[in-house]
Amino acid sequence: MTAQFAPPSRARFRQSVLLTGAILVSVATACSDTAPTMPTTRLSPRTPLFSATTITLVPILWDQSIFVGSHAHAHTGTMHADDFIVPAGAQWSISQLMLAADHPRFYNGTEYEWVPVTIQIRADNAGSPGSIIQSYSLVPVDTEAAGCTTFCITMNNLYQLPAPLILGPGTYWIAVDEPNSSFEYTWYTGGPALGGPAQTSFEGGPWFPSGSTRADFDFAVYGTDGTPANSTQNLQATVDGFGLPDGTVTALNAKLRNALAAIGAGDTAGACSALKDFINQVNALTGKKLTTAQANTLITAAESIRAQLGC
Repeated sequence: MTAQFAPPSRARFRQSVLLTGAILVSVATACSDTAPTMPTTRLSPRTPLFSATTITLVPILWDQSIFVGSHAHAHTGTMHADDFIVPAGAQWSISQLMLAADHPRFYNGTEYEWVPVTIQIRADNAGSPGSIIQSYSLVPVDTEAAGCTTFCITMNNLYQLPAPLILGPGTYWIAVDEPNSSFEYTWYTGGPALGGPAQTSFEGGPWFPSGSTRADFDFAVYGTDGTPANSTQNLQATVDGFGLPDGTVTALNAKLRNALAAIGAGDTAGACSALKDFINQVNALTGKKLTTAQANTLITAAESIRAQLGC
């Protein structure tokens, strides 16, 4: 199986250049270093990713479609990230992500085959990406052309999460890496910025702003902002998706089943109590079966449901 292109050398890879649009990028072998042409449907900022509704009917929760002006390459140790914000009082159940990027692929016989990339959801750490909440190895489930120059394969890439991820109010980060050293993941960026500016990390080092001026990556988050019952069901799916030991999953979801039953019966006090039991158990498991980031995610989501119930 032969890759479509060769990886850059370590020395070449570590040299970065600052392109117009002010995003730090590595020397590219995957695509043209010219910004993609801009379809007329993308001339207005903050509109839904162009034609996005043709490949997903899931509601959009965060729309960061932008004027594309540059790009950055994620490549074996160089990660790029950007933030999104779940507003106060909301309870997001995230099921899909859309990133405007050149997702690496190669010919396998007569068919294209996608190369998995690592996409992480991270907590916020004082305005930079923090601990990993969930990490996925993903390939697109669908794509649409985003307009590009010669030799590029720029697409709006739709990624389906294996299970819904429930996030309560706060700032979170999407971080991207390409672990296969033969390939790069090219994520497109521009402005105006929404939320905090894009950030970069080299080989596990500290995160820093990706350019000399504010810039953002082009992405969107899809899912639902649900009722207490829907949010509780989706929180169960989040617990299932963390890959915890069976006994831990059973114990945590038992509390959520009690809460769901109480909500269905109109027993607000019982639902509040069951969710508090869930939070107490998460606290007890923190640093043992649950990472701090996972625990904070579950607690924030449960507290958000309690706030919806008026606990």
